Amino acid sequence: MGILANLVSPETVFDFTAVLIQIMIIMAIIAALRKIAMKLIDTIMRNRLTISIAQSERISTLEEKRLLTLTKLIKSIVSYFLYFIGIITILDMLGIKVTAILAGAGVLSLAVAFGAKSMIEDLMSGLFILLENQYAVGEYVKIGDVVGKVEEIGMKTTKIATYNGEILIISNGEIGRLINYSRHAQRGNVDVGVAYEVDIQAAIDVLKDACDIINAQYDDILDEKANVLGIVELADSAVVLRMTFTVFDWKQLAVERCLRRISKEMLDDAQIEIAYPKIQLLS
Repeated sequence: MGILANLVSPETVFDFTAVLIQIMIIMAIIAALRKIAMKLIDTIMRNRLTISIAQSERISTLEEKRLLTLTKLIKSIVSYFLYFIGIITILDMLGIKVTAILAGAGVLSLAVAFGAKSMIEDLMSGLFILLENQYAVGEYVKIGDVVGKVEEIGMKTTKIATYNGEILIISNGEIGRLINYSRHAQRGNVDVGVAYEVDIQAAIDVLKDACDIINAQYDDILDEKANVLGIVELADSAVVLRMTFTVFDWKQLAVERCLRRISKEMLDDAQIEIAYPKIQLLS
């Protein structure tokens, strides 16, 4: 009875109520700090997106995706940090030795770190990929020997969709040399060899008309319009004329194929011979 009386004594009830009130105050402070931090992060990221759109309207969508991923990451880190501070404070108020817990956690973290070195490298690499804006979802990149479109960027892995429809999952820690094809326009070249006997200026004029058709058809993705560069080689059996252009998002291969087809058709219509090796038999 004496023990029960001590448990329900007014002093014990008062102390318990005081501690409970303090815990509620700590939780309210943590919740308020978290709410303020979330709003501050949203404001900073929104301002950063506005600046990016003002500088380059073309990459606004990709920049928005990157900033959205980065915003979620920062919010998670801030939330976990605030929760950790709140839990440590509450444990200390309850009289639990926080120092011993932290020391044990430190030893455990060190052991985990040695056992999960590659995972930590992947996470750190993923963080720097996002912070440095090395590439974003929807961009075309080359990582090692893999060329394709970035489908997803995670903290540990990056997913690349190749032209064959394959989805390759690459650990961020393994990403070394990287080529980003989407930040600048890529150059495309189409060479056409005509016979030495034809009128070169007439052939150039036909190819210019072919370039005009391409410029109208692919106006939305071309950076530098297709044009005839001129004679680039006097080969054994052909005068080689080159057409060139620049295009965004690694789409030069499709434009090159279309330009070759149109050039062939228009040269045939103009009765201008495309050179090819000939064998003359003498009797």
